[in-house]
Amino acid sequence: MSAPTRRIFSTPADLARAAADRVAELLRRRAAQSKVLSLVLTGGRTPDLLYQRLFDPRRTPGVPWAKIHLFWGDERMVPFRDPASNAGNARKAFGRKPPIPRSRQHPFFTVPGRSVDDARRFESHLRRWFRGRRPDVVLLGVGEDGHTASLFPGAPALAAKRRWVLPVEDAPKPPPRRLTLTLPFFNRARHVLFLVRGGDKREVLRRVWSRRGRTLPAARVRPSRGTVEWFVDRPAFPGG
Repeated sequence: MSAPTRRIFSTPADLARAAADRVAELLRRRAAQSKVLSLVLTGGRTPDLLYQRLFDPRRTPGVPWAKIHLFWGDERMVPFRDPASNAGNARKAFGRKPPIPRSRQHPFFTVPGRSVDDARRFESHLRRWFRGRRPDVVLLGVGEDGHTASLFPGAPALAAKRRWVLPVEDAPKPPPRRLTLTLPFFNRARHVLFLVRGGDKREVLRRVWSRRGRTLPAARVRPSRGTVEWFVDRPAFPGG
């Protein structure tokens, strides 16, 4: 992995604009080499502005939408209409005419069931879809405790060596039941972009970027053949 890059922005809007433009650039470049592309989305509130820009073809021209398939880094075991649903919230941000149809969106489930069964079912789907492929662009966030996706400090899922999808039954923040992609999946990526904003992330970002924080989940996303880029607003920046 090449050394991570860090970009600092004055406002969340500036961060969203730059990150959306960077994702669009990466997808355009990759489209020249592949007939099919993958984009893995993150949940939470941070990426909403990014999605509104990225998925508006008027604002990000030239993105090869017909080639792109969407995935999510984690999901809460709730229906799409629930405000906690990552896929449901992203679909709202896409707008009324998203450039990527539902047929090329790959949520963890259609209707939440038993998390263990849903995890195994979706992992089988991922392994079929990504056979011979690597994730092209992965978006991730960071929690105040250093978690990313639904990989929390000390959680059994962090020990995964082969599994790509695991259930989380006791997340330390609601809702407790979730599904998450794992480090073996994220560390196959070509490009990972972390999106971080807000003063409540400053201390954990200081730790993630230091040697003493190397065991935190976010710091363990280190694709051996990929790049990591940090898009951070000024309040979250440890040196700000």
